[in-house]
Amino acid sequence: MLSLDYRMAIGGVVALLSTGCMFEGDDPVEGTAGASATAGDTDPGGTSGDDGTSGATSDTSVSASDSASSTAPTGTETGGTTDTTGEGTTGEEPMSYAPDCEPLDVAFADAMALEVHTVTFDLTHNDGDYAGSGLDNGYIYLVNEVTGDRARIGQVKTKKLVAPVLAGVYSIVYEAAASTMTMPRNASVVLEEGLAVFTDVSRTVDIPSVDVKLTLKLDGKEPTPSPVDSARIFVTQGGPEGERTYIGSTAQSGGKFSAPLVPGDYEVFYESERRGAGLPINALAKIAELTVPPKAGDAYETTAAVKTHALTGAIKFNGVKPPSSSYDHGLIYVRDTMSGAVTAIGDTANGAISGVSVIGGEFTSYELFYAADKISEFAPANRWARLAPGEVPAEMLVDELATLAIETVDVTGAVKVDGADPIEDPNNRGELLVGADEDRAVIGEIAKGIGQTLIKGSYGVYFRHEVSDGGLPVNTFGLLESDGVTDDKVDALAFNVETTLVHGPITVDGAAPPDSVYSDGRLILRRDDDTVYLGNTRHGAFSKRIVRGATYDLYYAVESTDGEVPGNHEVRLASDIKIVGADLMLPIDVPLVHDTSPQITVPEGEDFGGEGRYVLRKIDGSEGPYVGGDEIVVGSTEGTNLDIAVTPGTYLLLYRMETPGVGTPTNEGAALACVVIGEEEG
Repeated sequence: MLSLDYRMAIGGVVALLSTGCMFEGDDPVEGTAGASATAGDTDPGGTSGDDGTSGATSDTSVSASDSASSTAPTGTETGGTTDTTGEGTTGEEPMSYAPDCEPLDVAFADAMALEVHTVTFDLTHNDGDYAGSGLDNGYIYLVNEVTGDRARIGQVKTKKLVAPVLAGVYSIVYEAAASTMTMPRNASVVLEEGLAVFTDVSRTVDIPSVDVKLTLKLDGKEPTPSPVDSARIFVTQGGPEGERTYIGSTAQSGGKFSAPLVPGDYEVFYESERRGAGLPINALAKIAELTVPPKAGDAYETTAAVKTHALTGAIKFNGVKPPSSSYDHGLIYVRDTMSGAVTAIGDTANGAISGVSVIGGEFTSYELFYAADKISEFAPANRWARLAPGEVPAEMLVDELATLAIETVDVTGAVKVDGADPIEDPNNRGELLVGADEDRAVIGEIAKGIGQTLIKGSYGVYFRHEVSDGGLPVNTFGLLESDGVTDDKVDALAFNVETTLVHGPITVDGAAPPDSVYSDGRLILRRDDDTVYLGNTRHGAFSKRIVRGATYDLYYAVESTDGEVPGNHEVRLASDIKIVGADLMLPIDVPLVHDTSPQITVPEGEDFGGEGRYVLRKIDGSEGPYVGGDEIVVGSTEGTNLDIAVTPGTYLLLYRMETPGVGTPTNEGAALACVVIGEEEG
């Protein structure tokens, strides 16, 4: 039996998980392949319909062995040195603390002990003392350099910080309080990297800052302060998705901004705050890059020189000016290709684009879209139709909009369901939609047929149910034809919604499931943006109509559990389930491993004043074990045993502080071990 070194399991600078965690599933469930669906709305629940069964020939079954292969990532080593003096050190020597993925009984052969160390920081600001008040405050965190786990060490205003944390290699991170005046204003910034915590650490940590003075010039002029036409300016160190450090608003500052920042590289962003007639209206745009040098105490001055472009032009549909109606119109948008921000620049009800400007320059280019707001007779129904191919630089956008000529078509036709004309039925209602890339548009109802105006183009056609008691499929975006509407296919369209009655018994680990709402889970089929709710385990069986021809993955999601059903919030049970024929028997078994024997112990003599939770995170190998994933709480520091009730697979065991207390590690998601539950190690 193997006794793990749990300093290694907690993870240092390395590596995700070691190799040797691949599991091969059985062959995919057989059937006829279908065409790919693209985007649409998802709705895993909220469908109606009987959950009984009907007799049919057994074509296929689903069990744990049908699961797709799961591969744990291969670890890579980086630098670092272990602290043996109590001072905390960094370095470049290779060091590996990647845990092997061990079977459950091996990984917990010995009681797992948390390795807790005390971190003590004496803080300085620019290598000197500071006021240390509510106006000179912030927070210090340790962030694990492999897992992203965070441990709060304390508030900057106290100057001396002491906190218990779990072993690992961390970056020291500073985060400003909202009221900070003279301390750095950074929302989040790394002060140091490579702090090895494998024994108690006591050291000084300096928080440097430089007074950054930024001047904003738009077309060579500083904006005038205005309460009705203003924009915010902020910086990040991680692009548009990074933590935003706000440095001012033109409403008060015009073009002059000043903020203390930690030295480093930044991107500067502009965000329209109040839309007037003078400033660019961008929802978000990058306007500059700056490097703040490490000159503690000195001011750093820089200018963001921004070029803007006025947008004007007529809007026409098929050469005709659109009606001036707030009940039959759409909006024209640009999307910044760097920031992803969407900005409305015009309304078809106005018949023109005028009085707006956007930011240009090396950091910006745009995509152009139309989106229906309210439609009646004239405006196209498209929800996000591209009006120009690819990216358009700001200076070319001006020419593109000089005359915005939009071509539309009227689509008409009828719908059948399994070859028969549908009847109006309040218990069986559905719609036909078209889709192309991100665009969607409803073109008709099943019982009423097709009649709608669209922007000219090529579209796939999809079915979406509103309600079904068994007469219609329960798809949310089921593909009917991948090129159902094209330039030469708009009139007298005819679509047949072919369906398959999919049904079968539901078991949990081979036995009848509990019939209680307190031990229950949902079963869902998914394909791209199409979702099909099958039923709940407590029903014991399901019966649903599904659009025929496509291939789906099967997912399980817990509603509530006391250990009789898996606690997984979202886990894939099987792949490549093909919906074929008029009738498909599909028995579903939800595998379950329930184990209450694994133990975790706290450090000898440690009396935690708060509480920590133990969590299992499902690993599927697609994004790495430390990002997202299905998580299940399995115990806490107040108990001794873990209560594991999950589907078989490979999991990361995490510790997370629930409530603070003396001696309670402050980590928010520390990786303890990699555990194979209910499967042999591959």
